[in-house]
Amino acid sequence: MFTITVRDRFTSFLRLAPPDKFDGYDIYHNYAIEVAVSGAAVDEQGYLLNIDDLSENLSDLVSDWDGSLLNDFDEFADVNPTLELVARIACEILAETLEDEGLNEIRVTVWESEIDPAPGPSASYRMDLE
Repeated sequence: MFTITVRDRFTSFLRLAPPDKFDGYDIYHNYAIEVAVSGAAVDEQGYLLNIDDLSENLSDLVSDWDGSLLNDFDEFADVNPTLELVARIACEILAETLEDEGLNEIRVTVWESEIDPAPGPSASYRMDLE
């Protein structure tokens, strides 16, 4: 199985519900996000997938979320934008861009409050693409 991986960063705001100690306040996190795709075969030129396309798809998602309140996006309308759900929703969005690419799996990992060189806590979500 071959795997390629790209990473990016963004900062977003979020509001957790039900109300907790952050009630009435928007909190923000710096995030690092990594997407890895896997497949059993490479093409005639030795590529699993054009890594620039994968990087651009991730960059498009990151530019939408960067500096935004995650709760304002339809995908987060009825859920808490927890680290786990940010990973799942990112994975689902990116998986849609990979249809018919002959890949087997996508995995998205998101680190919260990422500060170089040591990332903070993370959550991952994996989906089969077959």
